[in-house]
Amino acid sequence: MTYKYFVGIDLGTTNSSVAYSQAEDSQSTIEQYKIHQLVSEGLVDALEVLPSLIYIPSERDFPEGSLELPWDDTPNVIIGEMARREWSRAGYKVVHSAKSWLCHNSVDPKESILPFKSVLDAEKKVSAFEATRLILGHIKDSWNHDVSVGVLDSLLEEQSIVITIPASFDPAARDATLEAARSIGLQNVLLLEEPQSALYSWIESQGDNWRENLEVGKSILVCDIGGGTTDFSLMKTVDEEGTLGFKRIAVGNHILLGGDNMDLALSHILRAKLKESGQTPDEKQFSSLQAQAREAKELILSGEQDEVKVVLAGSGSSLFASSMETVLTRSEVDKIVLDGFFASVDYGERPRQNRGLGLRDMGLHYATDAAIFKHLAQFLGSQDEDFHKPDLLLFNGSMFRAEILRDRVREVLSTWPGDEVNELESRDFRLAVSRGATYYSRVSSGEGIRIKASLAYSYYVGVEKAEMAIPGLEPELSLLCIAPHGTEEGSRIRFEEESFYLVTGETSQFRLFRSAFRHDSLGQRLNHNEEEFEEVSSLEKALEAGDGEQYIPVVIETDVTEIGTLDLFCASIKEGDKRWKLEFQVRDAA
Repeated sequence: MTYKYFVGIDLGTTNSSVAYSQAEDSQSTIEQYKIHQLVSEGLVDALEVLPSLIYIPSERDFPEGSLELPWDDTPNVIIGEMARREWSRAGYKVVHSAKSWLCHNSVDPKESILPFKSVLDAEKKVSAFEATRLILGHIKDSWNHDVSVGVLDSLLEEQSIVITIPASFDPAARDATLEAARSIGLQNVLLLEEPQSALYSWIESQGDNWRENLEVGKSILVCDIGGGTTDFSLMKTVDEEGTLGFKRIAVGNHILLGGDNMDLALSHILRAKLKESGQTPDEKQFSSLQAQAREAKELILSGEQDEVKVVLAGSGSSLFASSMETVLTRSEVDKIVLDGFFASVDYGERPRQNRGLGLRDMGLHYATDAAIFKHLAQFLGSQDEDFHKPDLLLFNGSMFRAEILRDRVREVLSTWPGDEVNELESRDFRLAVSRGATYYSRVSSGEGIRIKASLAYSYYVGVEKAEMAIPGLEPELSLLCIAPHGTEEGSRIRFEEESFYLVTGETSQFRLFRSAFRHDSLGQRLNHNEEEFEEVSSLEKALEAGDGEQYIPVVIETDVTEIGTLDLFCASIKEGDKRWKLEFQVRDAA
């Protein structure tokens, strides 16, 4: 298929952005697309980033006609900059962190629960899947509006599109992202992990000279800290038949630890200060307090201001409801962000694993230890028997727009054993991922340098052991390695050394696990334990019986697709062309 544009979409936790390159441009110039969005009542502007926020308005929130978009006179929700501004006024009406909910292993991504714990009526809430669909739909509508007025000349659904996702997304979250894109008509879609996209952006920024800064055998740490998550990935420069190339060798866990956590901590400080002055914010006001804490934090970390005034509008229907006012200071931000989240630690320290309480609130699985460098030390210490300090460092994520945080990372790494870590110069942290995705969109058509991507985890399927029944005891669960760590994307693996019975004709449970640390071989059988294996998906399904048989001898096939999803098949031994696909999209509590 011939495309007019190569398009990269950074579907970020905090902000989304879009870049593109014209297919006929021999220079492969990448341009940033400006997304049309409401910035206030009656005012639409085209901006380089679209805040990944969805405001769900009530009927009387805004005057009739004040929310018109160029393509929709009466939108049901507000997406983007105006939603961000309204977040500080009415945070309980704003959906945020939808991407993190999409990979929550105890929540159906299509269950309408967002904004989570909000007082909004249940029928107004949306699911993580629908939130993803709405944001992608807004991007598509904006692009196609520009086509209608002659700014662009080909619809978005007709382009080659790459959408970025966290490297730690499980197969179900990847599938849900693809499904959301395809449900709005975007069919020509590939997925790309954000750290790889950041590296592609660096390659593109260097032009033809990128090889001058690298040599074979160097490891590159991509350190990505955004509004909602912390992600670490390790790449390596390799020799590919005499040419320098890249291979991804490790990916960290999806750590819900980022700017949002810092904003929450700062908002607690602000609430305590308000209480000391005899003012007590209610729950609605606390949501607004958190949004204002974020804006104040960014101003202080950037060095623009030493203190920022925070004002909460009065709550309640009374005309005389009084507002509340306090300030956030540089010393308070330093104490929380630098001395707390970015506190220096020894390379041998590890994050605390749990808080010790048997009951917890339902919600996102936030990191139990807020010390970011403990998570980094654990990641670098888990790649081999010895601590692995990288040779090169590439920053990514919105938090690193603050130079003081980049300095802190370099400072801490310099205290850990190993040689000096050199930095690959990053550019605009808001836009690098979408630009890298655009570069990859070209790469996928045969141009440019391609990072060899392989599975960063080993994957296992649960198999019930054939044992005699014992009263009161469930059959033991063993794990079969169906996709080893390092398996190249685009591979099909067929394990024929052992066969299994596939139970058909009745509802059965299929469970998928992964391990970030084990490097087992294909077909290896292990006993299940919660310390080494994470259950990422569970499926209950009644499979169609074959020729009246209930127990069908099968072997296991696994497809590691080019788009980064994992497809598992049970292939009949008797009928070579008969296969049952297990689509791990239903998440039960692990």
